[in-house]
Amino acid sequence: MRLSAEPNEAGQRLDQMLHERLPQYSRSRIQQWIEMGRVLVNGVPARSSRTLRVGEAIDVEPAEPPPLRAVPEAIPLAVLYEDPDVVAIR
Repeated sequence: MRLSAEPNEAGQRLDQMLHERLPQYSRSRIQQWIEMGRVLVNGVPARSSRTLRVGEAIDVEPAEPPPLRAVPEAIPLAVLYEDPDVVAIR
């Protein structure tokens, strides 16, 4: 996706501007994209702290977050009470 820095965004940090324009993504995710080189300013990779100028072209290639991997852990639990609807453990 291609964005252009507007006059009211001049002087803003790159990551801040992108977060305002793309609120569905967290600022930390946007910073990860920047570190991965998925955000270019005028065709060149930039840092999160880069200060924007009016009219600069910003190319963003969003990336899906890595899948979460939950691993079961053996935890000794004492069952205090159990029925078909409720389990109380300690």
